[in-house]
Amino acid sequence: MRSHFCKFLDDQRGQRWLAIGRFYSGQNFSPQGLFNEMSLAWGITGNIPVRDLGDNRFLIDFATEHHFNRVTNGGPWRHKGDAFIVVPYDGRSRPSEIIIDSLTLWVRFYDIPLYLLTNAFGRVLGRKVGTVLEIGGSVKDYMRVKVSLPLAEPL
Repeated sequence: MRSHFCKFLDDQRGQRWLAIGRFYSGQNFSPQGLFNEMSLAWGITGNIPVRDLGDNRFLIDFATEHHFNRVTNGGPWRHKGDAFIVVPYDGRSRPSEIIIDSLTLWVRFYDIPLYLLTNAFGRVLGRKVGTVLEIGGSVKDYMRVKVSLPLAEPL
């Protein structure tokens, strides 16, 4: 189904940066409103080529690698108070095979004794929240850990 607000590019322009996004919300929403707000948050001017895949899922075609990296590595993104999660898509798999069941985010742990500011302790703390993806180390008065948080489990 093609949308009137964004045209999906079917051309052969070489390198493409594709992603699939899912809006986790039970409320009614306008896809145009969603992508108008996201384009502001993402710093993208003009229309974003998008294909509506149904079930609050969208195929997004980014014009530049910079925008692709910002969106897929940033976030979590929000619209109307609910999460919009965007993951990379290789363009070869069936879109229905892309499962978005977790949220990647940086968690900050504060007030840790200095001798415990280690990667090993960061992993221990991160596992309490979700699957540890990366240790960001200590910054000022906190330690950062990137985790994958399962959406089906409460915090």
